[in-house]
Amino acid sequence: MKKTTKDDYIQSVYKVISYIEQNYNDELTLEELSKVAGFSKYHFHRIFKSIIGESMGEYIRRVRLSNTTLKFKTNQKITHIAINSGYETNSSFSKAFKKYFGISPKDFSTNAKIKKGNKMLEPKIVEIEDIDILDLIKKTGV
Repeated sequence: MKKTTKDDYIQSVYKVISYIEQNYNDELTLEELSKVAGFSKYHFHRIFKSIIGESMGEYIRRVRLSNTTLKFKTNQKITHIAINSGYETNSSFSKAFKKYFGISPKDFSTNAKIKKGNKMLEPKIVEIEDIDILDLIKKTGV
């Protein structure tokens, strides 16, 4: 594969990442995101996963959940936070939140409101293996 083709793929993925981060609370479809990138949805899904290392669905879920954490310091109800973060129901939000953070949104909310100032919840340190993106692209042929 030509270097310019790889660069075009990477630029398209970054364009979609920017779009996702600006519109994470909206319903985002593979069809819509592939149009932003300028590729067919099937081809772009493979490109995105090979460059980012996770599917678009996983990436969108991570962005949505990460952006909810500061909202818990406010007096917003969890249901309101869930809906404004792109989740259709409180239960789907709660399930995804607990799976990602290892704590229920209710417990997280309680801890966020109790802890004031610079204090933080106890961090969970997770080590992940380094990924050489260029080697990954070469191996997958994307």
